[in-house]
Amino acid sequence: MLSTKDNQSNLIHFGRCFEGFEILHGELHDFPDTMAFLRSLSALDSVAEPRSPERRQIRERVAAAALFDWEVEEIYVARAPGRLDVMGGIADYSGSLVLQMPIREACHVAVQKNHPNKQKLWKHAQARQRAKGQGPIAVLQIVCLLTFS
Repeated sequence: MLSTKDNQSNLIHFGRCFEGFEILHGELHDFPDTMAFLRSLSALDSVAEPRSPERRQIRERVAAAALFDWEVEEIYVARAPGRLDVMGGIADYSGSLVLQMPIREACHVAVQKNHPNKQKLWKHAQARQRAKGQGPIAVLQIVCLLTFS
């Protein structure tokens, strides 16, 4: 769980900060991929001046940055380690035993709680709700921001 703080002296005092985030729960374990993910997440806060000339990447960064309230709410980050399944892809779904090996690569996810009144609804979702005579509802937004180093 992460919290963004403006007061750097408080962060240094706790000794559990990285890239402007205060680590509230859990450990970084010095995983380079986790630190790279947090750097990328931190860079979204200043997405107003994109560095990449590639148009698609700029749109993805702007969309990802709009998902988070950088001032108020905590951001939850999770890391799921990758695995190599050397005995067959569907064996683990059928209850069979498989030989799995953890690998260096992992999947990272950042989520944040938002009140439904603060949700930014897509236009088609808003139109559908209005057509039904209903008010706004929460909409899940998924943005895949790929970064490879």
